[in-house]
Amino acid sequence: MNIQHDIQLQPYNSFKTKALAKLFAQPSTITELQEILSSYKTEKKLVIGSGCNLFFTRDFDGLIIKPEIHGIRVLEENADWVEIEAGAAEDWDNFVEFCVSRGYSGVENLSLIPGTVGAAPIQNIGAYGAEVKDVITYVKTVEASSGKIESFSNTACNFSYRNSIFKQTRKFVVTSSVFRLQKAFT
Repeated sequence: MNIQHDIQLQPYNSFKTKALAKLFAQPSTITELQEILSSYKTEKKLVIGSGCNLFFTRDFDGLIIKPEIHGIRVLEENADWVEIEAGAAEDWDNFVEFCVSRGYSGVENLSLIPGTVGAAPIQNIGAYGAEVKDVITYVKTVEASSGKIESFSNTACNFSYRNSIFKQTRKFVVTSSVFRLQKAFT
C-alpha cells in the first residue's frame, strides 16, 4: 500500500488548479483499495477519476483516492450481444473506441466524453439521446466504510438524468462496470 503525502493536485484536475492533498493513493487492485479504506477510516476522503470537471480552490486535508483498476474483458457473448467488463480507471473514450472497433453498438453516441469508466455510472453520462444507463448491466463497487464488495444491478443504480445512487450517497468506490452491447456493426 503506497500512500503519498503532500501531493500536488495540479496534474490530477482538468482545470490544473494548484492544491495539495494531505494523503494520496492510487490503488491498482480491489484488495489494495480495501486495505487503504480500512487503514484510513477516519480520514476525510475524495475519490477521483481523471479529474475532469474537478476544481480545487484550496488544499485537501484528507485522503484522495485515484483508483488505477484497469482492464477490459469479454465476460459473455452470443450471436446478438456481448457483455464486457471494464475497470474504473479505463479512459472512457478509449473504451468506446475499443467497443466500436469490434462492431459493438450501444456506446457510440457517448464518444469523446472526457473521464473514466468509473465516473460514467456515477454521473450517468449521456449525449445525443443516449445515456450510459442504457447499456450498463451492473456496477461493481467497494463500500467505503466497510470495505465490502457490492454489485449493483442497473435498477439498483437508481439512474436518473446525470445522477445515480453513487452520486447521491457518495459511499461507494466504483471498481468496474459491466456493459451489454449489441453486435450491430458486425
